[in-house]
Amino acid sequence: MLAHQSCFAPALDRLGGDEELFIELAVVVLADAEPERCQLVEAVKVNDFETVATSGHRLKGMLSTFDDNSLTPEIQNLIDAARRRDRELTRIGLRIADPMMTTLLQRMKEAVDQASR
Repeated sequence: MLAHQSCFAPALDRLGGDEELFIELAVVVLADAEPERCQLVEAVKVNDFETVATSGHRLKGMLSTFDDNSLTPEIQNLIDAARRRDRELTRIGLRIADPMMTTLLQRMKEAVDQASR
């Protein structure tokens, strides 16, 4: 049984209830998502809107399978602000989305760790 199964219920539904597939996908996403998140944070700091939009898009794609539909719209808001080159809304978007991404990634890691025991 997955750790945090209730928060992953939408993800499991999308995957037909297949916990093994969930874990396999989580391992792949975890390897790529944290470096991409760090790149996103740095890009926001230096107002590199193109990288913010690109990294945000990649993260949205990686994390949408695991999201309970609360994070994905926030990442999209961040992407939209970056595409408009709106510095303030881009920073606000990151302040909202980053803790949500960090929490989701931590929960995914816990699920993978639990499955490997």
